[in-house]
Amino acid sequence: MKKTLIIALSLFSLPVIAEEDQGPGKYICDIRISSIDTATKILSKAATVLDNESNFIVQMPNGDQLYSPDLESIDDGLKQKAEKGDVTFIRRPTFGDRFIVEDANTGFFYKMRNCEKK
Repeated sequence: MKKTLIIALSLFSLPVIAEEDQGPGKYICDIRISSIDTATKILSKAATVLDNESNFIVQMPNGDQLYSPDLESIDDGLKQKAEKGDVTFIRRPTFGDRFIVEDANTGFFYKMRNCEKK
């Protein structure tokens, strides 16, 4: 039992490897859509994101485009954030979910992840 506990604790203490910031450009991403009231849905390679470093544009599968305002660095430069009304835009270039859009009006979270630069 002790050995199992030590192994489990060791796995949780492994360092997290950050992804490489691939810089500005066009990305094709999976979308993870979630809210408090609905089941999480993942759409594979469903979003196109134009990353300009200081802002980004998301082309959603239904044709809608979400434009972030200019982003400001937070968390010692690890990510950038901007708000436009009740919508929050987050750019995290070294994380798996590189772009996040949170809509406080609808309660939906859109996480663009597993992005491939095109």
